[in-house]
Amino acid sequence: MSERLSLEAWLCDREKPDSPRASDLVLRILVSLGPRRRAAYRRWNRLSCDLSVLGAAVAFDLEGQGSGAQGISSLHIALGGVGPRARRFPAIEELFEGSVLPSRESIEAAVAPLLHPIDDLRASAAFKRLRASQLVAEALLDAAAGRGEGGKA
Repeated sequence: MSERLSLEAWLCDREKPDSPRASDLVLRILVSLGPRRRAAYRRWNRLSCDLSVLGAAVAFDLEGQGSGAQGISSLHIALGGVGPRARRFPAIEELFEGSVLPSRESIEAAVAPLLHPIDDLRASAAFKRLRASQLVAEALLDAAAGRGEGGKA
């Protein structure tokens, strides 16, 4: 059975004793974005059925009018796979907050030095740093262009 609920309703009902929602499985979350809000998610995994090794999520407001260069504000960037848990990266957000996005290569070059992943079974630290900086650039530029659908990069 499938049903659509607000997150608030689902959370409130789930907290009640003996709630049938305690074992619910959430298959999809839909988020309504304002007319100027942009978001994108990019991930990298080794195989199509594998867990993601790296993931990058971005969200921001597009400033200005028309089709010319537009700055961004209220930027949020979160990465998974470059540390013990997914988290936001305020230092990366500060690089681009209030500005027009630079080229893909410039974004990658600016982001990479701010990432400090560790080697593990899934990938080396050097590879994770390189690929995570690429994912951030892809997500930022895709979101700005209105191509915010998530997917394997």
